[in-house]
Amino acid sequence: MTLMTIVPHSPELLRVSRIRVCRNSACLAHSLAELSPGKDTQLSWPARPTGPFSPSAEFRMRALPDGRTGLLIYYNSGSDTAWSEDDVFTITLTSADGRQLFDLKRPARYDKVEPNGPGCGTCYRAIYRESEDWLEMPR
Repeated sequence: MTLMTIVPHSPELLRVSRIRVCRNSACLAHSLAELSPGKDTQLSWPARPTGPFSPSAEFRMRALPDGRTGLLIYYNSGSDTAWSEDDVFTITLTSADGRQLFDLKRPARYDKVEPNGPGCGTCYRAIYRESEDWLEMPR
């Protein structure tokens, strides 16, 4: 699952927040305090896979010139066969004082892709674009 969005919060506020990414009831939560300083930074967790088919997540943020922050969030189930059309993804950002900064809950809409060419492995991906493509914006 990939989510691209823009939030009206500063990178400084996000750095003292927590993120929770869930596919159905399987959730990965993490503090964003480990994000390195800078206007364009990312974080992956867990640091080491907990098994051959363990889920992982990645969070990337960029401070935008207008004061907002672009977010790119990935969730990988660790298995190409774990996906189901009944899946629901939930992403929550919570500030240090408990305020909810971002909350998204969406049913899965999977696309079938063969990233290495026909017959070289099939993958399924869900992409949620909730904003303009901030990766293409000037820094």
